[in-house]
Order: sequence, then structure tokens, then C-alpha cells
Amino acid sequence: MTFPSCPLARYGGKSLVEIYSEGHFDKKEQVSQLRKLRSMGQEAARSGKVDLWGKNAAAQRREEALRQKRLEGDGDDGRASSGMFNAATAGMPGRSEGTVTASGRKMFDPTTDLQGSKFGRGKDDLARMIEGNKAMKSRNRFCEVGPKRDSYGGTSGAKQAFVEFWLGWAELKDENDRLRVSLAEEAQRCTELEQELAEAKTDRSAMAALLETKADEIEKNHRALRKMDERNRDISESFEQADREVHSLRGECKKLTDLLERRDSEIEELREAKAHSGEVSEKLARDLAARDQQLAHAMENLAAQKTTFDKATRDVEILRKLNEQKDVKIAALTKEKSRLIERLTQLRATTAAKKARTQREGRAEREAVRDPGVLNAVKTAGRRASAPVKVDRCGEGEELGELRRTLAEANREWEDLS
Repeated sequence: MTFPSCPLARYGGKSLVEIYSEGHFDKKEQVSQLRKLRSMGQEAARSGKVDLWGKNAAAQRREEALRQKRLEGDGDDGRASSGMFNAATAGMPGRSEGTVTASGRKMFDPTTDLQGSKFGRGKDDLARMIEGNKAMKSRNRFCEVGPKRDSYGGTSGAKQAFVEFWLGWAELKDENDRLRVSLAEEAQRCTELEQELAEAKTDRSAMAALLETKADEIEKNHRALRKMDERNRDISESFEQADREVHSLRGECKKLTDLLERRDSEIEELREAKAHSGEVSEKLARDLAARDQQLAHAMENLAAQKTTFDKATRDVEILRKLNEQKDVKIAALTKEKSRLIERLTQLRATTAAKKARTQREGRAEREAVRDPGVLNAVKTAGRRASAPVKVDRCGEGEELGELRRTLAEANREWEDLS
């Protein structure tokens, strides 16, 4: 059971405990103020607007500013001196349990004064009730009672408001009793449904037989539907075939219609031509003369183009022969170039071998300087072979120069031809 959900426990969107905790209550006018809150809360619930202050907007803004200061702990509006609750400390741990008013009486504390009373549900239940009221703030517009301190500054009227609060709890209890009665009725209904279910289970065999009969009927209907579907398919195919034939006939009719229209137009043209045969004959004669003249010019142009074509054909034949001669000459030059390159390679190899032999002989001469007998033998051998070697080298040099000149000329001719 959640107490804040009781309709009598909320006035203008706020519970009595929240009103007491914020110190917004008066001793003498408490009952009338709570009645006013109840009536205005009901009007606000119907209209969606709450305004406890009427046209006094300045007082409303001033009270809202004071309440914000109390919540933030930035200031006090003097209620602490008269025993009123401070919103920054009301209902919080560490607050003095023996706080008294200016008249010397103890203040009403909803977190402690409900302990042990016949209406008390324990401190945890009350805390849950307060938290539930705070959660309801987001869905309900709240209003506040303006601070009006009396000459006594006490809280004796709080108990009257508390009694009204628990009247709502009594109504909630009645609602709970009604719910229990309805629960018993639902239990009776469940019993009846169970009896009906048992009866249905007893009739299960009959229902099974009926279902089998229905299944047979459905199967027969399915077979009949399949047959009808096949017949419908055949009829549809015949309809499609007839539709295609009709479509082809329509196409042929359209072609015949177009042909008749063309024939009518041709007949009309022939009639017009017959009516104007003289003019048409003269026009045709002029057109034939002009076309004969154009044909003569075309024949002359054709003769000139034929002459040009014959000349171009002869030029092409001459160029083809020149290209063949050029290809033959290029092949001969390529072969000659390959032969010259091969000969040049052989001469270079021979020259390199002779150069190596000369270097070996030089090294041998340098080594033989140390031995007089070997030196004399080498000199004798050199004198014997010096004359032929020199003649051979001169001949090889001349042949090498001739090969190089021939190769250079072949390269130049190759470049000219290509």
C-alpha cells in the first residue's frame, strides 16, 4: 500500500507531510487553508492550472525566492525564531528532536512524532511515503501556502491536518476491501471457468470426431477446388489463346485500314495529277532537263576522278616497287653489317690476344734483365721475329680501318633508308 496515492493526502499537488516539512502552515487558519488547498487542487486538476495567490503575483514571486533561499541554505526568513521548520534542516538527520516553538511547546516532526501512534507505520514506511510524494512532484503541479505566523507560533493545528490525511488512508483501506471482494469474485469466476474447462475436456472425443468429419469435408473441398482450379486454368488458357487471336486480328485489321487509307490517298493524288496533267508534264520536263544537266556534270566529275584515280594507282605501284627495292637493299645492308660486325669482333679478339702476348713478352723481358743469359736469348728471338710482326701489325691496322669505314657507310645508308 502506498499512502501518497490517496487523493485526500495531496493538496494542490503536494502532500501534507511536505507542507509541514517546508513550514508552510498556520496555526489558526490551518483547517480553512487546507480546505482551500483541497478545493483549489481539484480545480487545478480539472483546469491544469494552479494559482493559490490569485492576482498577487508579486507576493508569489517573493515567497518563491524565500523558499529557494531556504532550500539552498543562503538565508532565513525568520521562521526559526518562531519555531517554524527550515527547509534546509527539516526532517534531516542531526536535527534536534526537542525543537520547541516560541510558546514553549514541542514542534511536530513527521519523522519522529508518528512513532508509537495508532496511525504510525514505522519510520521506514514514512520515509517511503515522503519519497513517493517527492516522485509525484514531476507529474503534478504543486502550490504552496503563504507563510502566515500567528501570535502563538505553535503547531497545534497540524494534528487536525494529520487526521484529515489519515481519513484518506481510511478511504484507501475501503478501496482495498473492495478490491479484495472483487478478487474473491474473480476467484469464483476462475472456478467456473475451470468447471467449463472440465466439461470441455469431457466433450473432447466428440470434438475430435467432429474435427475428423470436418477434415474429410475440407479434403473433399480441396479436391473439388483443385479440379475447379484445373478447369479454370484450361479456361484461362483458352481465353488467353482467344485474346492473342483477337489481338492478331486487330493488328491485321489495322494494317488493312492503313493500306486502304494509303490507297485512298494515292487515288486522290492520281485524281489531282490527272486534273493538272499539263502542269505536271511541264514540271516533269523541266525536272528531267535539270537532272540531265546534273548527270552531265556528274559524268564529267566522274571522268576527272577516274583520271585522278588512275594516276594515284600508278603512283602507288611505283611506290610499292620502290619500297620493295628499299626492302631488298635494307636486307643486303643488314647482312653486310652483320658480317662486318662479326669480322670486327674477330679482329678485336685477335688484337686483344696479340696485346696480351706483347704484355707477357714485356713482363718476360723485365724479368730476364736480371739474368744475362736469358736476356741474350730473348734479344736473339726478338730480332728473328721482329720484322714479320711489325708488317703483320700494319696490315691488321689497315684492315681494321677499312672495316670501320665500311661499317660507318653502311650505318649512314641504313639511316637514310629508314
